[in-house]
Amino acid sequence: MDKVTEGMHKRLNDQPVVQKWLPEMKPETIADGIYENMPFEVYQSIDAWNSSRIKDLVDSKGNSTAGDFYAKHIHKVFSVRLKEIEDQAHFVVGRKIHERTLFGAWDCRTDPEVFNNKNQKGRDAFRNVEMCAASLLARPTFQNYLSGAYREVVIVVTCPITGLRLKAMIDILDSDLQNVIDIKSTANMADLVADVEWKSTFTKYGYPMQQAHYLQVVNIACGEPLFGAVRKMVFAAVEKGKNYSVKFIERDYDKRQNDHDLYIKTLKELALRLKENNWFDTSTII
Repeated sequence: MDKVTEGMHKRLNDQPVVQKWLPEMKPETIADGIYENMPFEVYQSIDAWNSSRIKDLVDSKGNSTAGDFYAKHIHKVFSVRLKEIEDQAHFVVGRKIHERTLFGAWDCRTDPEVFNNKNQKGRDAFRNVEMCAASLLARPTFQNYLSGAYREVVIVVTCPITGLRLKAMIDILDSDLQNVIDIKSTANMADLVADVEWKSTFTKYGYPMQQAHYLQVVNIACGEPLFGAVRKMVFAAVEKGKNYSVKFIERDYDKRQNDHDLYIKTLKELALRLKENNWFDTSTII
């Protein structure tokens, strides 16, 4: 066996194992790894940086006070920040669309204040979950993404740049651990896919940094893509409450590379501040 072939075999044999989450795996002690079937509440409780915290750094642009910056970005354990979500019901419906689409079942009784069948708003929320999931599942492209893939996996890694732990909950990760699919529900598809960046809700909601974070976390956990392939992330977006249209959004290579460069620059800035214990000069925050 020549060295190139031997190297390929070794690379294939070194693929990480996706393990089942078990109740004894506590969020405060969970090891780095890739986990299936981890409850969302457990994922929330893992003290690690998700894409929203990285986005906070990118968006701060030197406007944070030292105390606020340190408290917000270093010691705050991430939780779902409903105050930053325009509508709590919107968040709940989004989660239920994920459950219905990925696992075929969901329980409206867990959120009776949202899915209240006594008023029109509650009935509309129920219909949105069912119709959005049905519209996604009716698309052959989406079915191809689902086929043989891991669904809603959690990845926890240690960042080699900062030494901090990073985490991501990925809707769909293909069986080769190569590519990522993320489900998005939107009230306005036209705004989500707008070509002009400042008009686009894709940019407003920080999806470019989410993509950079997810791909970086997968790269750390799984290694570089096999055989020179380019690892990519596709957003499967469905429009709520209208015609339930579906778009598969893939950011072009140049934009994706720029997002990655900004993400890595942000991590390096954070690493420097950790090293120097410098939280008072905010002028150099990315």
